Parts: sequence; structure tokens; C-alpha cells
Amino acid sequence: MTAATMTATASAHDDTDRAADRTAGLIALVSAPIGLLSLVAVLAAADWDAEIFETPVTLLAQGSGAADGVRRAMVLDILGYYALMVPALLALRRHLGRRDPALAQLGSTAGLAYLVTGAVGAAVLAVTWPLALDQIDGAGPSEAAAITATFEAISEAVIFGLWNLLGSLAAAVWLLVTARLTWTARRSFAVLSAVVGVAGALDALGVALDAPGVSAVPLQVYLYGLLVWAVWLGALLWRRQPIVS
Repeated sequence: MTAATMTATASAHDDTDRAADRTAGLIALVSAPIGLLSLVAVLAAADWDAEIFETPVTLLAQGSGAADGVRRAMVLDILGYYALMVPALLALRRHLGRRDPALAQLGSTAGLAYLVTGAVGAAVLAVTWPLALDQIDGAGPSEAAAITATFEAISEAVIFGLWNLLGSLAAAVWLLVTARLTWTARRSFAVLSAVVGVAGALDALGVALDAPGVSAVPLQVYLYGLLVWAVWLGALLWRRQPIVS
């Protein structure tokens, strides 16, 4: 291969990477308001009762009138928190790999686990929650008790098992690896990554120890911090600013 050919190939790769970064950045920027909208949609379906985040079974009191709302909320959750962040994960892995390929691979694998786990959980609730809400209306006492028990079991498995244990732990690894590898070039972004990552780890710890007091505040930092982190990462990728040095 001649020097001219190598130069042309390298230039083509740079153009491809630049286009991929800008696309991933734009999608990440779009994901944040969709993720926030998913939280608002859940609250709206629950008649603005924030207790749903701690005790989701209270949602059943809304009956079939909330079914469409929670279905939309879970679809928005799949898009905002998970699916639309896949391009950013791939772009970030490419950047971090220039600093430490092995550590970047660990972080991106954990990030993919977080995205897949979260999306699967939201997909399960997108089907089971509306079904339970439709069935609870007009159900007799014994049938209502069975629906409630099933609703509570599935909700806790998804929220505390998939999301706040496995998902939070995987996200924590991804974010802390990102913080480690971006510390030199993007100190402020690295600090945000570390703060949200530690919050995710504490959330997982609180669930693992069945200690709600440990995870209550970290969970809020983690949930809303992820949206801020997605915007910041999206802006870096969109502007093609250096992420590692």
C-alpha cells in the first residue's frame, strides 16, 4: 500500500468517525428530554402521585384509565434512557479505546449490559402494567388480590432487580471507567461521570442490602444525573471535542 493510499484511507476513516460522532451526539442530545418525558408520563398516569416510584402497586388505584399512559411512559423510557444511547456508547468506546483498549472494553460491556437490562425491564412493564390496569377494573376481591400480587411481584423484579440492582451496578462500572479515562482531557465531565457512577453503585448497594435509606438520595442523583450526563456526552460528540488525551 502506497503512502498516498494510506493517507487517503486514514482520511476516509476520520470522515467516517466524524460523521458517526456527530450522529451519536445528536441522538444522545435528543435522548435526554425523551427520558425526562418518560418520568413525567409515569407521574401523569399516576395522577401526579410520586409514591409510585417507591410503591408502584399504588398505580393500580388508577385502573384502566392509566393503561395507555403507562404504556407510553415505558416506551419513552426504552427510547430515552436506553435505545437512543447505543450510538453514544459505541462512539465513546472508540474514543476511550485510544487511551486504554482493555479498560474501554470493560466499560462499554458494562454500559451495554445497563442499556439492554434497562430496556428489557421497561419492555416487560410496557406490557404487564397496562394489562393489570385493564384487568383490575371490575375484578372481584379474590381476582383483584391475585392481580395485585402479580403486579407487585413483576414490578419489584423489574424495578429493584433489573433496574436498581443489575442495571445500576452495570451503569456505575461504565461511568466510573469513563471518569477514569477522561480525567486528564475532560476533568469536569469526568467528575460528573464519577458522581453519577458512585450514585448508581450506592443505589445498587442499598437494594442488595435491603436498605432503602442507603439508596433513596443516590437513586435521584443517578436518575436525573444520567440525563445530564447524556446531554454533556452528546455535546462533546456533536462538537467533535477531544474526550481523551
